[in-house]
Amino acid sequence: MSCFAYQYTDVVSVKFQITLPEDLAHRLKTTAAKHGVPLAQYIRETMEAKVREENTAKARRPLAWLDDLVFDSGETDISSRVDEIVYGGDPHTGGPPSRKKA
Repeated sequence: MSCFAYQYTDVVSVKFQITLPEDLAHRLKTTAAKHGVPLAQYIRETMEAKVREENTAKARRPLAWLDDLVFDSGETDISSRVDEIVYGGDPHTGGPPSRKKA
């Protein structure tokens, strides 16, 4: 991805070159024309709205950063294994995690 910075008065603009699937490029051009705005403006406004939406969602959920740490283990209650999960040890012996033989 190429990136160039330009200074226009008090605003710094950054130019990106990206590759889009042909169908997405066509839909973007069609939608921008339907709204009567240039393609570049439509893309900027759409990206701004998406970033604003994500930032607003994270502001409403202050612990949203934990989402990346959570995984679906299939277990419904892992509280009995907290030491093993958090510290990597066997909760019964205090030693390293037990290895099950295949």
